[in-house]
Amino acid sequence: MDNSGSSIVRIAQVCPYDICCPSGVQKHIRDISAALRELGHGVPTIAPRSKHSVMAEQPDVEFLHFGHSGVVHRNKISFELT
Repeated sequence: MDNSGSSIVRIAQVCPYDICCPSGVQKHIRDISAALRELGHGVPTIAPRSKHSVMAEQPDVEFLHFGHSGVVHRNKISFELT
């Protein structure tokens, strides 16, 4: 507990989709993580990453890459699988 009376917590965010591909789920997880970090909490994000994705390193963001993702194309529709 710090001097203000609030506890600092370590919270893991888990994203089921490739964290390097921009979409609503990834943006939502990044925004929540940023808000929690501003409050002083430790917030690692656990997510798969595609082999071909490139993401700029962000020194204040902790990513734990677990697994790989890929895209399957069927009937003119693309599905992301992790």
